Amino acid sequence: MKGSADDWDRLSAILAPTLQIDYTAVTGEKWDAMPSETFVEMMSEKILGDPQVKSQHMLGESTFVKHSTSSISARYQVLAVNQRYKDDGSNEVTARSHGHGEMQFFYTCLNGKWKLSGLKAGTTWFEHQFGKVFAFLQD
Repeated sequence: MKGSADDWDRLSAILAPTLQIDYTAVTGEKWDAMPSETFVEMMSEKILGDPQVKSQHMLGESTFVKHSTSSISARYQVLAVNQRYKDDGSNEVTARSHGHGEMQFFYTCLNGKWKLSGLKAGTTWFEHQFGKVFAFLQD
């Protein structure tokens, strides 16, 4: 697991008990009711936790919509730069990818606190070798 335990504890603290996750545009996967513990595990081990992958996400334009007193969404324009390295600590890049698109985040107010309750990735296009950067896409 990449990142400190505190990082994953902080993520857990802002999540609703279940999340709607839609990565259809990126990986073809969608979950209508993913438990927050499963989401943290997926992020820390499968997506962000691979020590051979380094990612940087740059945010552009953002918009926010209030759907009700307990529901808001945010949309961010995103450029994601990802690189896979030969091994831990290596400087040799074996695959790279640039993803251009948007991310939507959904928030719900639960017991007076705003919690992340879902996200949806949208892609405009990928450059380079996206499928070779993330090991789980090679299975």
